[in-house]
Amino acid sequence: MATHADDPVSVSLSKAIDQSEGGTSLNRARAALQIGDLSAAAMHVEAARAVLGAGSTEAIDLAQEVERRSNHMRALLAEAKTHATAGRIAEAQIAVTKARTESPSFANLAETEALVQREADRLAQGLAARDAARAAGEQALAAVDLDRADSSFAEALRIDPTDSAALSGQRAAAAKRTSLNELAVKVAEASKAEDLVAARAALEALTTQAPKLSLTANAKKQVAALADRLAAAKAADEAKEAQRTAAAAALLERTQDMKVSVDQLDHELADFLVEAGAARPERAAIETEIDNRRQRDAVIARLKQLDAAVLASKRDIVTSIVTDSELATSFADLGGQDGLVFVSKLTEFKRQGDHAKAVIHLRTALTSFPETTLTYTYDLVRKPDGWVVAAGHRAE
Repeated sequence: MATHADDPVSVSLSKAIDQSEGGTSLNRARAALQIGDLSAAAMHVEAARAVLGAGSTEAIDLAQEVERRSNHMRALLAEAKTHATAGRIAEAQIAVTKARTESPSFANLAETEALVQREADRLAQGLAARDAARAAGEQALAAVDLDRADSSFAEALRIDPTDSAALSGQRAAAAKRTSLNELAVKVAEASKAEDLVAARAALEALTTQAPKLSLTANAKKQVAALADRLAAAKAADEAKEAQRTAAAAALLERTQDMKVSVDQLDHELADFLVEAGAARPERAAIETEIDNRRQRDAVIARLKQLDAAVLASKRDIVTSIVTDSELATSFADLGGQDGLVFVSKLTEFKRQGDHAKAVIHLRTALTSFPETTLTYTYDLVRKPDGWVVAAGHRAE
C-alpha cells in the first residue's frame, strides 16, 4: 500500500505490520525448533530478521539456538559415521537414532543412516565370514591339518583382529606344530643313529596325532629307509658271518690234512683272525687242533730220534726217550745186530694236554729175522725236553 514516507500514520502502520510479520516468523521458527525441523527454523528466523532487522534480540537468540542445534546434529552425524566406519555399529546406531529423534529432517541424516546400515550389513557379512573361517580353522585343527588351520585362523583375524577364539586357535595350531616337529626331529635323530626301535616309537606317536600330515609321510619314508638299510646290513652281516663260519670250518678241516704244514696253518689262522676278528668263537678249537698238529710233528721227530738211537746202539738216548724200562731195554738190545731195520711210523695221535696216545707201526728186521711190521700203542707224556714213551703195548 502506497504511503507517504513522512506520514506518521503510515509509518506507524508499517511498523505494526512488520512487527506482526516478524512475530509470526519467530513463532514459526519456534514451532519448527519444537519439532526439530532446523532447516525450517533457520528459514523462519531469516524471514523474521528481514522485517525486524538484524538487531532483533529474539531473532538473534533463535538464530543462535538453531546454530547450536545444527552443530549438535552435525556432531551426532559425524560421531555416527566415525563409529560406523570403525565397526562400532551399536554406537553408530545410538547416535543416528538420537539425531533422528532430535531432528528427523536434518540434512544428511538419511545419508548417514544409510551409511550406518551399509556398514552394519558389511560388518554382519564380515562377522559371518569370520565365524566361517574360524570354524574351518577349528575343524582343520581337529583333523591336524595345520596348514589349513593356520590359513583359516589368519583369515578370521584379518576380518576381526579382536577375535580371541581365532587367536586361541592360532596358538593351539602353533603349539601342535611344535609338538609334531619335535616328534619328527626324534624320528630323524633316531634314524641317523640307526635306532630303529626309537624311530618307530616316535613315528607311531606322530602317526597317531597326525596321520595325514606331510611331516608324517616324510617320517614314514625315513623309518622305512632305515628299516631297509638295517635289513640289508643284517643280511650282509649274516652272509659275511656264514662265509666266516664256513672259512673257520674249512680251516679246522685243513688241520687234519697232514700235507698242510703247521706253519701254513698258523699263517692261515692269522689271516682269518685279521679278517674275521680276534674274538671268533672257532679260534680256540682251531688253535687246539693246530697245536695238536704241532705236537704230532714233535712226536714224529722224537720217534725219528728213537729210531736213530736204536740203530746207533745209543742206549742212553733210547732210555731217555722210552721211560718204560722193559720196552726201552727191548729196543736198546736190538742195537748193533746184523741187518737191523728199525723204522717207526706214527699212524694215530690223540692228545689231551701233556698226555697222548699214539699208534705206531714199527718196521723191523734182522739178518736172521725177516722184515715185519709190528703195531704198538704208546702212552706219551710231554716233558720239558720233549715227548717220552711212558708205556708201550704191542698189539697182538
